[in-house]
Amino acid sequence: MGSTLVFGYSIALSGDTLLVGVPRDDVGTAIDQGSAYIFLRSGSSWAFQQKLIFANGLAGNYFGVSVALDGETAVIGTTQEVSLPHPNVAYVFTRIGANWSLQQTLTANDAMAASLFGQAVALKSDTILVGAPNVSVGMQAGVGAAYVFTRSGGSWSQQQKLIASDGMVGDRFGSSVALSGETLLVGASGVNNQTQSDAGAAYVFTRSGTSWTQQQKIFAGEVTQNFGFESALSGDTALIAASGGSAYVFTRNGANWTQQRKFGPFGNVSVALSGDTAVLGGLGNATVYVFTRTGTVWTQLPPLTASDGMAGDGFGISVALSGDTLAVGAFGDDIGANAEQGSAYVFTCLACPVVTLTPNNLPNGAVNASYNQAITVSGGTGPYQFSVSSGALPPGFTLGQSGLLFGTPTTAGTFSFTLTAMIQSSLCSGSRSFTLVTTSSTSQVTSVSAASYTAPLAPESIAAAFGANLSATTQVAGMNLLPTQLAGVSLKVKDALGVERLAPLFFVSPGQINYQIPSGTANGAATVTVTNNNSTVGSGTVNIVNVAPGLFAANANAQGIAAALALRVRADGSLSYEPVAQFDAAQNRFVPLPIDLGLESDQVFLVLYGTGIRFRSAQAAVTATTGGLANEVLYAGTAPGFVGLDQVNLRLQRSLVGRGEIEVVLNVEGRAANAVRINVR
Repeated sequence: MGSTLVFGYSIALSGDTLLVGVPRDDVGTAIDQGSAYIFLRSGSSWAFQQKLIFANGLAGNYFGVSVALDGETAVIGTTQEVSLPHPNVAYVFTRIGANWSLQQTLTANDAMAASLFGQAVALKSDTILVGAPNVSVGMQAGVGAAYVFTRSGGSWSQQQKLIASDGMVGDRFGSSVALSGETLLVGASGVNNQTQSDAGAAYVFTRSGTSWTQQQKIFAGEVTQNFGFESALSGDTALIAASGGSAYVFTRNGANWTQQRKFGPFGNVSVALSGDTAVLGGLGNATVYVFTRTGTVWTQLPPLTASDGMAGDGFGISVALSGDTLAVGAFGDDIGANAEQGSAYVFTCLACPVVTLTPNNLPNGAVNASYNQAITVSGGTGPYQFSVSSGALPPGFTLGQSGLLFGTPTTAGTFSFTLTAMIQSSLCSGSRSFTLVTTSSTSQVTSVSAASYTAPLAPESIAAAFGANLSATTQVAGMNLLPTQLAGVSLKVKDALGVERLAPLFFVSPGQINYQIPSGTANGAATVTVTNNNSTVGSGTVNIVNVAPGLFAANANAQGIAAALALRVRADGSLSYEPVAQFDAAQNRFVPLPIDLGLESDQVFLVLYGTGIRFRSAQAAVTATTGGLANEVLYAGTAPGFVGLDQVNLRLQRSLVGRGEIEVVLNVEGRAANAVRINVR
């Protein structure tokens, strides 16, 4: 290949096959006749398969100015006449085995010279769409048209010529084209609106049987220039670019298209779309921008650049997307001494882990009753960003960034919504749809572990009861002997055997009471009743079991950095307790303080604090892992000095040195506690 080929001016991708247009390739003595190159992927490597040309092509054909690919079929467009005064042609190639051959040349039934038939092409299965933005309609020049061809057997025939219902001189209908199923999109970059010339528009057509009809004319929701000069379509989503450097997402509901999102300005000149992934090629700044959608929310991934990029490479002139693979053209890339020979870059997205949100179902809530439910995540490594990706939370609810769903419902009803947790380091995410029912009861009390914010609960464990109007004031008990009445409030637990006991109280407030499940409470369903000055103000039920392990977190959110200490025993027998977290005033939260495992002669133990553990049948019934490695559990039982508090002592292995932030997982009698984290230097 020589210089100034503009290899990569156009690009298409389908599975493991890559098609690259080279419209200024010289074929023999035919200057700028053009060609296209096929590459095939095996494993993670791409290899040249075949060069496509038209044997009877002429100089200046610019074969490869546009390309499209789907499976074993490729379409290649031109913008100059094959032989004057004959019109432009689009070429269809098919692959049998490893060999590509010309299947058919396509021309419009009403072909005319200088129509620019083939400036844009799109292909899906047995349908081809060809843009011809310079077609005249009657005496009006440059109105533009698009032509649909369909294949039967091995033969292609024109199905329909499409024009805009309101086409005018210079609209350039056919500047860009896109196909998806029974829907097609045609850009008209020269459309004028009431206030601006060349503002641009796009037209959507749908097919019924063999007939295409216009569904809608689309404009951007702001002033644009040449809107529609690039476009992409996937299902009910369209991505349309304007020359001002922005691209716009439109979605269809029924037969109506509305704007969902604007990207940029990025100086983009190319777009690609597949499902919930949108790609914008930024020619002006040699950057490709990738966005992914969850529900209706689009999130930008880290931008892509060429590893060896230089000014003038034209990286981003063309983009193509198929599955987890993205191809980018760089038509101005200098290869050795060959100026503007051009190149193409292929990027792949590493597979995301399966991110799962729990619980499967949310407990019901009640109007004016405080609600708290932790949404936990498995299958990835945090931190996570939580969001409501579709629907809406019930009025009065909030989703915290830690995944805690909390609030006080204000409206009774049934509410459906989807929550998403995104791994902040990779932007991989998982979602779960929920339905939450809120009732009109005003006295519902929900009891959960004060450590894990989940039920069931165990005898003598520390619990948190959430409700509405439980107390007229806030009051904290002293630490020596817990009262059974605080600020006029008392709480009784009636167990499955019918025995009712007053619960020791740590804290009372209008929306929350922290208490201890009374000693001797029998297993099974228990009723919790709250009274204020001898009047019942709330009640609820909770299940009691022998063990319900929960671990306290430093930020009191049931996850993240553990509320724990590191115990160091030195070779000389001296010991010291060291914190594993410290308070960061700027962030207003606790952050990890790395544990130094020190000299090999040091023994370092992790002292975890929790609740609901003490009635394990045997110490052997308690297991733990840190960073996925099994730990020796040296003690699991009551912690001295604090009512209801339990303690678990683990030996930290030296193999954890350098692991950084890792997860601590505790299991008691087959029940898993909420996971917490530590940091090991």
